Amino acid sequence: GTITIQNSTFGIAGFGNDYPASVVAGSAFSSHSQYGFLKIVDSAAYKVNDQLSVGLALHINQASLESNGATAAGTQTTGIDRRDIAYGAGGAVGVLYKPYSFLRIGASYTTEQFFDDFERYKDILPHGLNYPQQVNVGVSVVAREDLLLLSDFRWINWSGAEGGFGDAVTAGGLGWRDSYIGMWGVQYNPLQPLILRL
Repeated sequence: GTITIQNSTFGIAGFGNDYPASVVAGSAFSSHSQYGFLKIVDSAAYKVNDQLSVGLALHINQASLESNGATAAGTQTTGIDRRDIAYGAGGAVGVLYKPYSFLRIGASYTTEQFFDDFERYKDILPHGLNYPQQVNVGVSVVAREDLLLLSDFRWINWSGAEGGFGDAVTAGGLGWRDSYIGMWGVQYNPLQPLILRL
């Protein structure tokens, strides 16, 4: 077998809100928020044979948050729009199986990414903001030498993530529900060097 080791850095997620006026009547706050999520992944893959490869990964994460949001009591957060950083970690496992030269099947599981708290924003996120566990399954088929068909399914367990994403709004969270995502793709190579993808 063959072992491959890789280190990668990704900007995984982010969102921001800027409102022209506060959502709390008569106040100047609760008009802005910004969140960003950076991931460093150290991974190792082992090629068992020509049909089967397995992999493991360690995820080291950094999230940033700034907001002038309102607490449940209607006052401005003690964070007062100052940037705060939280660190987290998790892991992943994956497998790639090629039963035939024209068919590849892959699957991966990524654990929940456990974060420490945003200390400045405990009044609006009392339980932190863990990133959810995920399951991915994908299939690719070489239909012809010039035609590749792909499909992928992803489940993101937002509702099960500890902290803000999964917690109900009444408990100081965002109350997000799970995502079920299906993706399909086609790659056509009519002539070199032209490749068309949909």
